[in-house]
Amino acid sequence: MYNVVFASKRVKKEFSKFNKKEREDIQEALTTLQQDPYPEMYQCTKLNKNKNVKRIRCKRARIFYMIKESTIYVGHMDIRNSKSYSTNPAEWFAAV
Repeated sequence: MYNVVFASKRVKKEFSKFNKKEREDIQEALTTLQQDPYPEMYQCTKLNKNKNVKRIRCKRARIFYMIKESTIYVGHMDIRNSKSYSTNPAEWFAAV
């Protein structure tokens, strides 16, 4: 069993920008992450820029997270676009 924590207040703001249906889907994905940190149903993959950062696909939303010990830190949530892949993933987890 893993604890799922947002890495910063910025992630909470990103979460609130999604519509109600997307938020419910993301909540379901986060509860799945508590049980299985590499869920097959959400197409879990590692990022090419930083292998410590994982990504799951939740319909249109992308959730980027990092695992440290028994805690999963969610560092970034975004709607599917190419801008989220042009940033430095290490900046998302600077507070961790």
